[in-house]
Amino acid sequence: LNEIYNKTLYEYLKLNDFDDDEIIDLCYILFQINLKKNLQCLFNISNIFIDLLKYINYDIDTMINWLLTPETGEKFLIFILRLIKYLSLNHNELKSQAGDNLYNQIIITMNRFHQQLKNAYEKSLFPYNIKPLLNAFNLF
Repeated sequence: LNEIYNKTLYEYLKLNDFDDDEIIDLCYILFQINLKKNLQCLFNISNIFIDLLKYINYDIDTMINWLLTPETGEKFLIFILRLIKYLSLNHNELKSQAGDNLYNQIIITMNRFHQQLKNAYEKSLFPYNIKPLLNAFNLF
């Protein structure tokens, strides 16, 4: 991917017709590559997150749907849980990559996402345990 495309993940996603589960898989694989110190990835973790949010136009309903849909639910849960944990420990990386205005937009989006998650959890909409993700937001 690095050799084929050297712009942004957002542009790559826009130019290709991926299914939702493929988008989540791609983001998770890029996330995993970044965690390996002996591998290099053009897209750092903060940029993966920023570009994913930009691609879905900061739409929290999309993220909720990804959690509720059988094809994407568990994949997105694992990805977003690990991502939130990582970013809670590395929030300065996210802030420096995003800049102040975008960082504030991300925080507002994630707070809204967290609130909607809590509401869906209280209505027992998830077919699996969403509590670890809710708890991870306390770190974020």
